[in-house]
Amino acid sequence: MNNNYTLQCVLKTNPYIIGMGNPLRGDDAVGINIAEALIKKMGNFYNAILNAEDIIEGHIFTLVNKPEKNFIIIDAVEYPAPKGTILFTLYDDNTEEEGGLSTHKLSLSLSVKILKAHNKNVFLLGIVTNTIEFGSNMSKEVKQSETDVINTISMILSENRKEKLYA
Repeated sequence: MNNNYTLQCVLKTNPYIIGMGNPLRGDDAVGINIAEALIKKMGNFYNAILNAEDIIEGHIFTLVNKPEKNFIIIDAVEYPAPKGTILFTLYDDNTEEEGGLSTHKLSLSLSVKILKAHNKNVFLLGIVTNTIEFGSNMSKEVKQSETDVINTISMILSENRKEKLYA
């Protein structure tokens, strides 16, 4: 993984945020839960957030026309780390070689290629899953990471807004 980027630095660019996941598959809902919480919490002043569920490819041609240069995709990931671990990386060719990480490998991989073809930078904010079985509940560790990510993103985006207002 390419870890030369930090979430805080990328959030300072006011990126487009995309949550992915399936609400019926336990920890897999983490990306869409975060997107929905951010929309509810930040929607009055930050509208570059999308809940794509598990069909990002259905939104891709709208996304490529967005003015934002940076995109953060938030999704559940399968990675050899403790459940609930938060990973942040530039989605690049090495991400693909490592197995794609995301639980939505094919649709995400294709969508990232299209975004990159339109000169967009794509970052993956992944939360390591415990279970993505249909009908399962979200694990305590992933739920805590979900809360942490919502708080961190909303805090940084709020600071960005204050900096612009008082600049």
